[in-house]
Amino acid sequence: MKKKVYSESEKVNADHRSYFYYADKKDNAEVEEAIRAAAKFGYGFRKIYSRLRREGKAWNHKKVYRVYKSMHYKKRSKLKKRLPARNKNPLVMPKEPNETWPMDFVSDRIECGRQFRVLNIIADTSKIAVAQRKLQRGCN
Repeated sequence: MKKKVYSESEKVNADHRSYFYYADKKDNAEVEEAIRAAAKFGYGFRKIYSRLRREGKAWNHKKVYRVYKSMHYKKRSKLKKRLPARNKNPLVMPKEPNETWPMDFVSDRIECGRQFRVLNIIADTSKIAVAQRKLQRGCN
């Protein structure tokens, strides 16, 4: 089979529609109206999209987001309310022995699966463990 050879003039006069892809303009008026209506009740894209889904609209999130961005309709999400900064007070060291005794539970697990907890009571001034009590759980 012979291969057809095109001249330069044939290449220039070729059908231009075969070289370019023209996307049809899509009518997104219905989506825009739904976004405007849903934006009255929520802030941000996610809340608007979830409201549209609850209303029974079958558009996927990519289409809704594309239309939302093309509308330049940036309704920001509400920021979380921050708690006021608390006053940080330094820890007070006791001046005399036996004023305060901090205590703490420590737990661990042995290889057989037995779990145990230890209650540690420490003297603040000398950092010595005053008492340790073991609480054992698990297999015998």
